[in-house]
Amino acid sequence: LYLFRQFFGDKKRRKDDAMLDDDIPPNSKVALKKPKEGSIGETAYMMESFKKAQAVSRRTSNLADELSRTKIEGTSSDGKCTVTFDGQQRPLGVVIDESFLELCVRGEDGDAEELSKSITEAMQEAHAKSKQVMKEKMTVLYSELGLPTTSEV
Repeated sequence: LYLFRQFFGDKKRRKDDAMLDDDIPPNSKVALKKPKEGSIGETAYMMESFKKAQAVSRRTSNLADELSRTKIEGTSSDGKCTVTFDGQQRPLGVVIDESFLELCVRGEDGDAEELSKSITEAMQEAHAKSKQVMKEKMTVLYSELGLPTTSEV
């Protein structure tokens, strides 16, 4: 009997060994306790954990792909520079108003400092927007997976 229980696990489900199905409220994200070591229940538990890890990996990979395809723009306060980032905070491009650039090059009504300031403002805005988009999408993913979000920690 001892070997049978060690190999196949205890047939009786007791509250102290694992939660009963009716103890779990509907739509909850409660994990069952790990079964006894060496039992078939432990193997099933490990397989279920592996499947969940694969699902999390797929969803995370899909989110990373989605973020890399997302384009977010930031514009300087004077509207003369626009910077584009992707959802993973990688810069993709800079667009500078041609007339503003010509004035900066000639030193008329603008200079390198003003150009630098304009580009920096646009970069900061694009980066901040990109971080916000990523945070929102990660919060949704964490929530769907039953993981605590930064506001819950």
